[in-house]
Amino acid sequence: AAEQAARATAEAAVRARDDMLHVVSHDLGNSLSAILVTSSVVLRTLPDDAPPELRERVRSIRALADGMQRLRQDLLDVASIEGG
Repeated sequence: AAEQAARATAEAAVRARDDMLHVVSHDLGNSLSAILVTSSVVLRTLPDDAPPELRERVRSIRALADGMQRLRQDLLDVASIEGG
C-alpha cells in the first residue's frame, strides 16, 4: 500500500511538472516571438545613419531571444522524450 501511495504521489508530481512546463513554455514562447519579430522589424527599418551601437544592441537582443527560444525547445523535447 505504501509503495502504491508513493508511486501515485510521484506520478502526480510528474504530471504537475509537465503541466507547469507546458504553461510556462507557451507563455514564454509568446513573449519570445514578440521580441524576435520586433527586433527583426527594428533592424530592417533602422535608418542608414543610425548609430552602429544601436544596431549592435538590437542584434544582441535578437541573439539572446534566439538562444532562449532554443532552450525552450530543448526543454519541450526533453519532456516529450520522457513522456514517450
